Amino acid sequence: MYQLKNSSKEKCWTLSPVLMLVMLSSVALGDDISQRQSAWHAQLEKPPAKLTSAATSVDDLIENVLTNNSQLRAQYADWKVKVAAQKTVITLPDPTFSMGYFIESVETAQGPQNAKLSIGQTFPWISKTRANFDIKQARADQAYEKLENIRLTLIRDLRLLWNEATYLQNSIDIIAQKSGLSKDLEAVLTTQYTSASISHKGYASVQIQSLKWTEKLLTLVDQLYRIRINLGALLELDGPLDLSAIPGSSAFEGVSQSDHGFSNLHPKLLSLDKSIESSEAAQVAALADYYPDLRMGLDYIFTGEKVVDGSAIPESGQDPIIFSMGFSIPIWNWGKQRSAVNVAKYQVEQAQALRNHAEIQLRMQHAIALSELAENQRQIALFTDVLIPKSEEIVQVAEQAYISQSADIEALTETRQELLNLRLRLAKAQYSAEIQNITIAYLEGE
Repeated sequence: MYQLKNSSKEKCWTLSPVLMLVMLSSVALGDDISQRQSAWHAQLEKPPAKLTSAATSVDDLIENVLTNNSQLRAQYADWKVKVAAQKTVITLPDPTFSMGYFIESVETAQGPQNAKLSIGQTFPWISKTRANFDIKQARADQAYEKLENIRLTLIRDLRLLWNEATYLQNSIDIIAQKSGLSKDLEAVLTTQYTSASISHKGYASVQIQSLKWTEKLLTLVDQLYRIRINLGALLELDGPLDLSAIPGSSAFEGVSQSDHGFSNLHPKLLSLDKSIESSEAAQVAALADYYPDLRMGLDYIFTGEKVVDGSAIPESGQDPIIFSMGFSIPIWNWGKQRSAVNVAKYQVEQAQALRNHAEIQLRMQHAIALSELAENQRQIALFTDVLIPKSEEIVQVAEQAYISQSADIEALTETRQELLNLRLRLAKAQYSAEIQNITIAYLEGE
């Protein structure tokens, strides 16, 4: 018994190189995953903070939205889930241990066999384990890029809403001035109409114009309120955002064309790159399923001493040890595995096509945004440097003419209205230019 048990130890040591190789591969796959942490990730680790409904600056709102937005938090949790899932890849399945008892002893030359202990271990094909790990790693990286894209999208949407609110506030200020001029003209013409100095048609025309500007003003106020609702929803407030501190037209100063070009490092494209990697790893895993897994085992059989005519036979009763090796051959599921390979192949082709389409779309949007920004900047320069200064000169001349009574109030009001029209068009061009700047920043991953 002792000699055979010692022999069993020797056989176990013979298997040690295989076990050491498996252990090393297990350690290699079990290394800590390097996680790309950014400063704003720490905010998502904390509970959502209660936000105030008053807005001071767009940067404050960006900080708040990166702390409280539920969509961002959900994607952050999804990324963490997929990072943790990388450690669920099994390098080695658990060994199998079994014990058997012979209901009737089996007589052998060495003695009766009474029981058996068995232990077995399956060793998957190395490429299978590596491919499964690569799939989960690619999915974790893809979840991270989706998180980055959501962050950029939230910043873009917030800046666009803030920019629109600023434009509407500027428009309200200009329309209020136009409405005031129209009402002043109406007040003067009321006196002239009472004295029959002007026709009813002329007087009614001015009244209609005043009503139109009043309605336009109320419409802009309603539009600004809806923007406040959208901002409140984006920031997940209980109601509309308070825009009492919204900036004036100075917010549009310094609009400039981006000096950066389109980059393939946009999170949306990187996410699709990771999708391709995941599909390619799935293809490798499907092909690896064709290869059989190795299974090794040891059987220990308990054997009693051989007794003949009441006397034990020397050297009998030794416990034999059986070493077994086998392969799991894919025979019955061959068609299933072949279909899995075809599925993985088409998934790779689909992922590559989606990646190419997304890059074309982003490049097109980037080029269009740059073109529209250049057009807006040209318009801004025209209004700022030429049209508005000349219109201001015309207003000054009209005011002097009105004072000298060589021009009537209607001519003066018309020149003032035209100046306000130009300022309104300037505000629209500045608004459009800022939209393009925000769009370009998003497309360049900033």
